[in-house]
Amino acid sequence: LGNTYQEIESDGFQIHAKIPILEGEGSSQLDSAKALSRAVVRFSEYFLHNPHDMIILLGDRYEAFGVAIACANLNIPIAHLCGGETTQGANDEYMRHCITKMSYLHFATTEAYRRRIIQLGEQPARVFNVGSLAVENIISTKFLSRATLESTLHLQEGFLKNFCLLTFHSTTLEAQSPLREITLLVESLLHTDLNILATKANADSGGKIINDILHAFATKYPARIVLCASLGRVGYLSGVKLARFVIGNSSSGLSEAPILGTPTINIGDRQKGRICSDSVLSITPNPHKPAAYRHMILHTIAKIYPYPPDSTPPCKSAASTQCPTLQSHPFGHGDTSRRIVEILYHALYEQEAESKPEHAEKIKSPKQTQENKAAHNQNIKNIKEKRMPHINLKKIFYDMPLCDSSLTDP
Repeated sequence: LGNTYQEIESDGFQIHAKIPILEGEGSSQLDSAKALSRAVVRFSEYFLHNPHDMIILLGDRYEAFGVAIACANLNIPIAHLCGGETTQGANDEYMRHCITKMSYLHFATTEAYRRRIIQLGEQPARVFNVGSLAVENIISTKFLSRATLESTLHLQEGFLKNFCLLTFHSTTLEAQSPLREITLLVESLLHTDLNILATKANADSGGKIINDILHAFATKYPARIVLCASLGRVGYLSGVKLARFVIGNSSSGLSEAPILGTPTINIGDRQKGRICSDSVLSITPNPHKPAAYRHMILHTIAKIYPYPPDSTPPCKSAASTQCPTLQSHPFGHGDTSRRIVEILYHALYEQEAESKPEHAEKIKSPKQTQENKAAHNQNIKNIKEKRMPHINLKKIFYDMPLCDSSLTDP
């Protein structure tokens, strides 16, 4: 587990290049800076030798930020997914907005996020609320049963009958080490009768500290805690569906978990500013007051999930591998990828974009005119000369106004 690229290959897609940016460092701020700089240089080199019409970037990670810088410097248009969101406790916040300002097309997951992108000065006709890919993933996923997931993860039989899913990352805009908080959090969970299925923290500064603490607890309490580098897409969604609740500070607790109807205990400021469904309960316990911290965690657990340990609510049947009834959420209706593809097709052939949601149904295939054939031949020539293909960069970057001056209430 942890080699997520294998899921791409198993879905039938060919990976044309793997570009390493991590070289065995730790997880300090300097290590992140080195990885970011390598991303800029190595993706720039790749793009120079492999011309692209457009690059699609998702999210706000520093890895994506490095790719965006490379694209912007080489005048390669970017289509950005999940812009307009806000996470006031992580440096993802400004990286996300920087990627937005370097992007040409914007695919927001909610109307509120679409409006924020426009507020940042982006042309409204190029900003679309397409919903979240999480909804589509959940609808299309054949979930693993409890027994199958236990077998896949080599867990003791019954481990997942009564468990919570823990994912905790470093809050990168805070100066303090995450050591104290992750220790108190796991200690608090051990005071319950819940087993703990934990996933490792990401490569942000402080991530290694969190992973070391989780590994130490998993080694000391193997019957109670299982630590995985990654559960994979299907495994993770199945885990969220089966869990009593999700706890930590991962964005999945605010996106996938509410869609699946699984309660979330969102800890701290890492996700502060994101839209929260009713199933998300946000708390900010103070790790410098251990007794109060543990009390708040345990009190919140008792509040958010009142079912006794030996019961199984109807929505969490271990035998069901079908998607449960989707809960109320603002993340769309599960047709995100279709809408994105149609908008991309529309943009790449330089047809006039419309901001109306129903514009996708109006898209027509370009006629094979003599002009199109000439453009195609020119594209081939451009590619051979390592130049940008058929996108009109002057039109994209200079002809369009930065913002709609009539927009008074973004």
